[in-house]
Amino acid sequence: MKKLIVACLLLCLLFCGCANGNGEEEPQVPTTPTDTSNPLDKIALDAAEARAEYYQTLVVELQKEILSLKDAHASARVEYESRIEELEIALGVPEAAPPSDFQYTTKDGKIIIVAYVGNEKVVSVPDEIGGCPVTHIADTAFENNLTLEKVIFPKSLKSIGWFAFRGCIALCEVEVPVSISKIEYGAFENCNAKLTFLCQQGSYAEEYAQSYGYATKQK
Repeated sequence: MKKLIVACLLLCLLFCGCANGNGEEEPQVPTTPTDTSNPLDKIALDAAEARAEYYQTLVVELQKEILSLKDAHASARVEYESRIEELEIALGVPEAAPPSDFQYTTKDGKIIIVAYVGNEKVVSVPDEIGGCPVTHIADTAFENNLTLEKVIFPKSLKSIGWFAFRGCIALCEVEVPVSISKIEYGAFENCNAKLTFLCQQGSYAEEYAQSYGYATKQK
């Protein structure tokens, strides 16, 4: 009886060993269903895709609107700039200046009288021309003017050039401001014998006149 029980136990152990190579039973791995789809999840996914498509369409429309506004702005700017330019031109057109008997040039923002082409007996040289001060009478500017009897120089004048009034046989008086600091050689050569310098006492003009034998009279 005892031998029979031992034999049964050995048979049981033998069968268990055949179940796995190591004498241990393989654990069972639970299987996961491959189909995890859920109707609610599909509805949510469809809604998200619809929202994304809507926003994408909205972005495209906004971009088109921005481009349209930019084009309109650029067109308006061109129109405004063109109009401003037209107004500036209209406002900046100077009135026709009256003809002048003085021919001149500009240097460093100052006017140099290079010629007088009028025939007035009394001539007042202007203080300024075109907003620039008249500072110099150029060489031979009034030379051989036969009608000139009197010249009034402006307070801005600094110098009178070589032979500027040579041969002005009718010139009897010149009004010279204290601002003049140079009168070049022969400036009043061959003028009227009665030529008188109307000038300030002690001025350069008085000294010049006296050195050449011209009469002087105080202003």
